[in-house]
Amino acid sequence: MKTICRPSDHEDANISLYLFEDEDKVSIREDLTIIGNEEDPSLVILDCTSTTAVLYENVSKPEEYKGWKYCYSPETGWVDYEGWPEIEASIKRALDRLRPPSGQFEPAPEAPFA
Repeated sequence: MKTICRPSDHEDANISLYLFEDEDKVSIREDLTIIGNEEDPSLVILDCTSTTAVLYENVSKPEEYKGWKYCYSPETGWVDYEGWPEIEASIKRALDRLRPPSGQFEPAPEAPFA
């Protein structure tokens, strides 16, 4: 596996943002990161640049991997990120705002056609 992390001198040092299979091509550039074929990428990551991201290869996958849940460095391996509970609670609040409680969904009125 491969992981894209914040560098050790970043405010969010060593946080693993993404995890990819060994065969996935990952190109961290000066202005962005491209996953897959450069002419037809499967993913473009704009906030991971050569100054804000580092790629580690030949890593194992933590059992319950999620981006931002773990930190990784070659020296320490995978370590739980202490800020994860707050991030997880924030994600839950955001999802709760997007999903109305069961039984309270009202279909939108039909739009008139011209």
